[in-house]
Amino acid sequence: MKNKKISFGKKEINIIPPGIIFNSRIKKLIELGVSDFYSEQIAKLDNEKYKKAIELLSFGVFEEGIEDTVDLDEEKYKQALELVNHNIINEDLASLANLEGEAYRRVIELKDNGIDTEQISLFTHLNHEEYKEAKLLMKKGYTPVEAASLAGLSKEQKEIALSLLKINTQIETASEIVRMEYKQREICLDLIHRGIKPEEAELIANLKESEKSRLNDILSMNVGDDNIVDFAKFSNKSYKRAISLFKQGVLPEYISSIINIEDGETINKEYEEYRKRGYSRSVSYSLSLLENEEIDALAEIIKKNQQIKELLTQEYDINIIELQNSNKPEAIFSKEIRSLNGTLITIVQTFDIEGNSTRNRVEEYSNHATSSILSGKSDVYKAKYDKFGEIKELTQFIQDQKDNSVIGVIHSKASTILPGVLESIYYDISKFKESNSNNNDEVNYDIENAVKSKGIPITTVSQEEDGTIVYRENYKYNEILINKQNL
Repeated sequence: MKNKKISFGKKEINIIPPGIIFNSRIKKLIELGVSDFYSEQIAKLDNEKYKKAIELLSFGVFEEGIEDTVDLDEEKYKQALELVNHNIINEDLASLANLEGEAYRRVIELKDNGIDTEQISLFTHLNHEEYKEAKLLMKKGYTPVEAASLAGLSKEQKEIALSLLKINTQIETASEIVRMEYKQREICLDLIHRGIKPEEAELIANLKESEKSRLNDILSMNVGDDNIVDFAKFSNKSYKRAISLFKQGVLPEYISSIINIEDGETINKEYEEYRKRGYSRSVSYSLSLLENEEIDALAEIIKKNQQIKELLTQEYDINIIELQNSNKPEAIFSKEIRSLNGTLITIVQTFDIEGNSTRNRVEEYSNHATSSILSGKSDVYKAKYDKFGEIKELTQFIQDQKDNSVIGVIHSKASTILPGVLESIYYDISKFKESNSNNNDEVNYDIENAVKSKGIPITTVSQEEDGTIVYRENYKYNEILINKQNL
């Protein structure tokens, strides 16, 4: 299409066809790095808004926020440009520029104080007093997300949320929990007190009443936090089947998938084929999740060590990892035993590409479904991990739930006798405080009562010369002796 000429007085003016203008704009927007989708949207704007869009894009404003920003009136658009000068250029620009008075001023204040742009909108809905409290909370070390969330809660809700944060609960989860109806919230908090992870406790508290009726039985079986909701939601038939599989040693995280396969609700031909070979359910399912090259590596390892075939008939999980130092694969066989006293025992056997057993270990963890001084009363201060993600060393502070004062420190190191087992020593801070205040190392201290008062079941307890309180417990399960010394 050629340009048309029309007369205007004595002058002739060129009228550029709309298609040419649109294509020209598209070309310029793409040169500015705008995606195809937003280029088309921006190119359709009228002249005034298009000029604003180009101006904003030249300042680095996110393309997602352009259309809303150019729709602002002149006063708000000036505010948007002021925010851009403070490097607020994300897709929330228009909504932040549209704020009034104090709410608008605090946007700039927060940005200038180093608050991430994506987090600023968390503070805009707070009233004057809540905003002051949020700033105070940030000075105390709370993250912006935590401070903004806490400041908007009632006094009662805030106390509960703070207690949840002390046990490493995500603020999003804590906020959901404190806003629950009273009955649900009490169920949730009780579960957390019993050691269930807050994220799982929230899901459990929202179960139907018929599903909750199974909780005590499920918790007593110790199926692991991540599997509680799945077990509770089973139909009666599937629930009985799940219990049967669990008692046979099938890994609880696989039970739901295995039931769906065996009931014909899910097709997994690899699982069915491995079962025909006589492999256990856990092994069959874990093998069905492996890639072809991982299956080939496992087959090569088994060729070199035929005894591994015996493990395939037991309820093991199988993972293939590639060692960073040699780029050669290793096969890791692991299975879990959950004892009635709350101990989670993981048995791990590792084989290299030559079929050699490279790392046999028994890992023992205090299960969070039982009462423990670690449950809900400690924050990890420092932790070191090996390449398998297992803890080698950690330091934890034990806090008094009433006044949050530190009452003890647990220092744990991996055992040199039993790989995977953490040997821990509990240092009772109150003993040291008492000793320092009296300037006397010979302090009469009722060790047994002090430890038992914290709800710790113990068989022996002793105090060393430096004031360290230690206790030990032995667990025997399927001829595996676990020597545990931790609080």
